[in-house]
Amino acid sequence: MTGFQTHTFAIELGNIRVETLQSVDGMVIGQDVVDDRQVSSSGELIAGRPGAAGAKQITATA
Repeated sequence: MTGFQTHTFAIELGNIRVETLQSVDGMVIGQDVVDDRQVSSSGELIAGRPGAAGAKQITATA
């Protein structure tokens, strides 16, 4: 089964649409790592935990 999806992206400033984008490319989603070294109750080293997730890069064309 094939599907076709479209999305509309726009830039708004103060609830006023100032531009409708023709394309949005290169969206890279990443997650930071919190450097937090701890020792578990069993003596195992825990080095790093997941941090904040978010868009790292995006290219928008108006």
